[in-house]
Amino acid sequence: MGKFKLIATTVAATAILLTGCGTSNGSQKSTSQSAVSSTKATSASSKHATSQKATATLWNTAKASQLRSYIKTWGPTMNQSYQEYTTSNDVNFYGYHFPSDFASTQLVYNGHNYSAQLSQDGTGTGTDTFHVVAVYSDVESIDNRPGGYLYLFAFKNGQPYTLVSDQTNGGGGLHVRDSANQDISNAFSKIAKNTSTTASAKSATSTTSQTTTLDDKTAGVLVSLRANADWFKEGANNNGMWYGNAGNDFGDEVVGYSYMTANGDPTSYIYYKISGDSVTYKVWTARDSVADGYFKSTTTTLSSLESDYYSTKDQKAEVQQYANEVKSESSFNDGE
Repeated sequence: MGKFKLIATTVAATAILLTGCGTSNGSQKSTSQSAVSSTKATSASSKHATSQKATATLWNTAKASQLRSYIKTWGPTMNQSYQEYTTSNDVNFYGYHFPSDFASTQLVYNGHNYSAQLSQDGTGTGTDTFHVVAVYSDVESIDNRPGGYLYLFAFKNGQPYTLVSDQTNGGGGLHVRDSANQDISNAFSKIAKNTSTTASAKSATSTTSQTTTLDDKTAGVLVSLRANADWFKEGANNNGMWYGNAGNDFGDEVVGYSYMTANGDPTSYIYYKISGDSVTYKVWTARDSVADGYFKSTTTTLSSLESDYYSTKDQKAEVQQYANEVKSESSFNDGE
């Protein structure tokens, strides 16, 4: 009887020991699984943070590719052909060689001097510095004659800027301004901010349907108000403004253009041509003398002109009054 009790006690003790071991293994397994889950969660969190950081990048190769594709489509809508320039391929923009000359050239913007430096991600040193991420120009397509444009796509203090220059004389810094072309400015801003760019350059050719149908003479009034408002208003109000179409005797650069003129020297003409929503206008700009000048060419859109000068009832009435006061080419030729 004592022997049986000893065996029973031993069996019970062994069972308790085995139960304890089983509980210990289960606890270790649970702890291990928890650690794995925690590691996975940390890894996922790290990947999410990395993804957020990538999304927040001001500029990268993907965005550069989007801009490249956009300009390839947008340029022809402006009757222009743009080429991209990089560290291995400088543009010769009327004596400036960019991007190389950024290191030694100031950008004159809104009357103030700023440094410029090429940047791959839109960041760099200096708060008064434009960090240029892309350089485009059309000067090679026009054989480096006056009338070409240089576009600098840049960031300053994290904000995107679409800068343009048509400066044709070197020295004293490169004068740049914000592009007046809202299509290209908005496209760069959207790409930079990672928003949709599906409304790409093709929209530039379709915006005509959104604008009011204007006759060529009235459109010329809008162009004149943009190009030189004071000069145009004075001429129209004094019965001294004329409208016509440039023939072969006007020269190759403006043949086929329409014009507004105060019947003076070559600087008293504004030549313009409308193609869909694209508007190009040219003004003779003197250097040392009127004869020693060149045509300064500017490109804008008809929709932007209408937005600025033909969107309210009062504006439309004013423009129509000017259009009525401007004389036609036939009366001009008759010496009226």
